Amino acid sequence: MTADLPGAGPTRSLAGASATPATSDGSDGSDGRDESDAPAAAPVVERPGRRLVLGGAAGLLGLAALVVVPNLLGREPDKDPVAWSRRVGSEVRLDAEQVPAALAGGRCFVAGRTGEEVDQGGCHLSALDAATGRPLWEVPFDTDWSGIRRRPQIGVAGDTVLFMTAVTESFAARVHALDAASGEALWDRAVLTEALYLHRPSGLLVVADEEETAALDPRTGDTRWTFGNADTLSPQDIALAGDLVLLQDLWTAVRAETGEVLWSLPAEITAPVHAIGDDRLVCFGSDPDPDGDVEDIFLFGRDAATGEVVWSMPYLWGYEVEDHLDAHYRTPDVLVVGDTVFVPMAGGDRLEPTAYDGRTGEVRWTYGGTARPGPDGAGHAVAGGYLLPTEDGAVFLDAADGAERWRDTEGKAKAITVSGGYAAFYRTSSRGLLSDWARVTLVDVETGHPVWEGEFEETQLSGLASGEEATVLLDAGATLWALRL
Repeated sequence: MTADLPGAGPTRSLAGASATPATSDGSDGSDGRDESDAPAAAPVVERPGRRLVLGGAAGLLGLAALVVVPNLLGREPDKDPVAWSRRVGSEVRLDAEQVPAALAGGRCFVAGRTGEEVDQGGCHLSALDAATGRPLWEVPFDTDWSGIRRRPQIGVAGDTVLFMTAVTESFAARVHALDAASGEALWDRAVLTEALYLHRPSGLLVVADEEETAALDPRTGDTRWTFGNADTLSPQDIALAGDLVLLQDLWTAVRAETGEVLWSLPAEITAPVHAIGDDRLVCFGSDPDPDGDVEDIFLFGRDAATGEVVWSMPYLWGYEVEDHLDAHYRTPDVLVVGDTVFVPMAGGDRLEPTAYDGRTGEVRWTYGGTARPGPDGAGHAVAGGYLLPTEDGAVFLDAADGAERWRDTEGKAKAITVSGGYAAFYRTSSRGLLSDWARVTLVDVETGHPVWEGEFEETQLSGLASGEEATVLLDAGATLWALRL
């Protein structure tokens, strides 16, 4: 059964049939921007690294002011080439942990807001041609999009795109399935989970409400299997790991394809859960103090077939539990590449970042620096290694032996995100007396070689979304930028 939670289904509007008439070149007037055919610029005075707009007497006055007080006028943001840019809604609060876009099948799907106020109004999901930014379709919704940090809200499964909207009255959400080519509504369902749990090996979408956890066909919404829920779920009561789905406070493991229960444990397992091949799970667990004030957190290697502990180690001693928040609201940092498990933070018996064999728990190597966690966590696992923020800048460590491949010597990154083989460093650039720009530098994550850099007027930027045709990010002014790499 499905909980009867409030939410409104979508109505569909194809590009060209919206309230805003499209121009002959496929853009939507003042809201769309295309770098390839931008209007002629005002007269400019060029300076290395800056571009000042001047004109007439005001321009002469501005030039005089420039001589007396450099940077008084500020400057335009300086960017490497942009494939296209387009306004996709109203202003929105953003940070690098949010990725309100997904790319697949030559299309870019992006969430946008429709209200005038940041915290009010509905939203819409738009599909754009990933190569050109040309609008394909747009579907409006009555509620806001569910912008939970570090959790995917847009997913693509074959010819179906999935989108989560918020149901604020009940602290729940609604999943909408749409045809990726046309935007046609296929089905929707109210859920209590806060992310799209798409199990790629089986092709199923796992959702939960107050009564059951269910695996659905993403295209039809048909139920493949269900598991009864004893209690109301908290946000991380589902975890996908290899061929398994862990649910019911992560105590129970079922086969993702069939729902067959493999094992159930009396002790709580805490997300995140990582699969090491087909035979191991790496996860967290806690040993609460009888008074409930502190608890010890452990890292476990478990047999995937039985749930039995193969190895364990202390992750953090005496973690203070404030306001009776359970372990589901904490996300310990552990990074997995192949069968190497890297723990960036010191704690327990660890004095420095340490990598372990995921099957045996034996130490493989250590790193002699200190991790500096950012808002996006204590590091990133990427193909071949780990990108670790430190006090002296981020370093890329080889997963096999911990050797340093490259280092970010500039440092001072406010956030680092990774997508599609690129690492994005978020910093600020001086705009003169007016304010600062947001500056993003993309590097090839394997080599550290810079591939793109740009400044943005909006200081709030999303994380990257990458596909074969484009790499995009959204700014808080609701402009989506496709970077030419």
